[in-house]
Amino acid sequence: MRWGNYLATRVAKSDAPALCVMVVLRDELRDEFPADMRQPAHRGDGPHVTLLYQEGLDRGGAGLALAAIFRATGWASPFSMPFGDDGVQHFDNDDQSVAYAPVSSPGLMALRARIEEELGGVGIVPQTHDGGYTPHATIAYLDAGERWGGRCPCGVELVERIEVYYGRDVPGVVIPLTGRESIEKADLSLPQYMIDALKRGLRLHEEGKSGEGLRAETVAAATRGVRDGRWSEDKWIRASAWFARHRSDWKAGVDDQPGQESPGFVAWLLWGDGGDERGRERADRTAADIKAERAKVAKSLKVRLLKKAEEVGDEQFVLGVVLVPEEYDRQDDIYSAEEIRRAAHNFVIGLITSDHYLGQQHNGPFKMGVDVVMVESYLAAVDMQIPVVRDGVETGEVEVVPKGTWMMGWKILDDDLWARFKRGDFTGFSIGGWATEIPVEGAA
Repeated sequence: MRWGNYLATRVAKSDAPALCVMVVLRDELRDEFPADMRQPAHRGDGPHVTLLYQEGLDRGGAGLALAAIFRATGWASPFSMPFGDDGVQHFDNDDQSVAYAPVSSPGLMALRARIEEELGGVGIVPQTHDGGYTPHATIAYLDAGERWGGRCPCGVELVERIEVYYGRDVPGVVIPLTGRESIEKADLSLPQYMIDALKRGLRLHEEGKSGEGLRAETVAAATRGVRDGRWSEDKWIRASAWFARHRSDWKAGVDDQPGQESPGFVAWLLWGDGGDERGRERADRTAADIKAERAKVAKSLKVRLLKKAEEVGDEQFVLGVVLVPEEYDRQDDIYSAEEIRRAAHNFVIGLITSDHYLGQQHNGPFKMGVDVVMVESYLAAVDMQIPVVRDGVETGEVEVVPKGTWMMGWKILDDDLWARFKRGDFTGFSIGGWATEIPVEGAA
């Protein structure tokens, strides 16, 4: 699954240099907003959720802030960001009223808290509005006291990366959220509007309006949902599938009228939708989050050595292949050249800014700068041929390295470790990571 959204620190909203961290909504969700708010040129950013806004930083301060953001995000994996579930709300001041869709995302709040903590460590106090931080997506800027009369945009983002901009003329820096620590799992809590639907359904069931075909487990699950305020992962997935199958079981304006509720509508209530589609949409989003989380698999990338100890003498240097485009790895997965390029860049960023590491046969990391140090990491710009050397002599054979292959070279600093390389104890390195599996079209 590839989502078009990103977490961005964008161009400042004023002429003063500033950092502005925000979630910019992907194209599909822009259509939820009024037309004049969809364009990227609108106030510099288009539909978005501001995570952090910091004015008045000189270049030195901006550099410190950027380093803090690297540290804060290097540990984090992508997270979901639902918005609009609670309807339109407004900010009011003397000059205007701002209509907005509220955001409820533990992942967003966790990331903001981590960034605030890191900024505080370098003496930068994050700025907030007088009422504190309220995550939201702006719908419209209105006259003072005016209220938005349209529908509330609603959707969910999977936040996967950040971009950092300083002022209007400095190029941005992309920082993917590729850490191994999950900020959040799928939100399994039931929003109040779904709990209200469950309560109404249970009341109508007690009045005998649910018919004879209703399963006892449906009633039991609705009762647990009201009591616990949450459903299990499997229940959320079943709810999404159930709504898709049963939308034709009742007719709006007929079967949902007070006193005239049909068994089909009562069942609809007992699955958490009050008739306005919000419960169904929430079930679809939550089920998608759960499936995306389950689709993530641990990856072990073996760095196959090409230049080994006997080939380079006392240079204490080894060169290896990490990933080859369109070649199956040890877990029968393949990678496009673009995915390999992204992984190579993310690894180097993580090696510098967080806890990415090179492992020794999955028994833990080498000590960077003590045991080993990475001196080369590059993508083959063309097809290459590397001579095969055995016992210090070229054999006349070549190792073919296709264009787009990720190559990595390491200097071995520890003498005992180098001796193990020379004995042939190591035939490669292992890089651990996470991936989301996407079925290959046409594969069995």
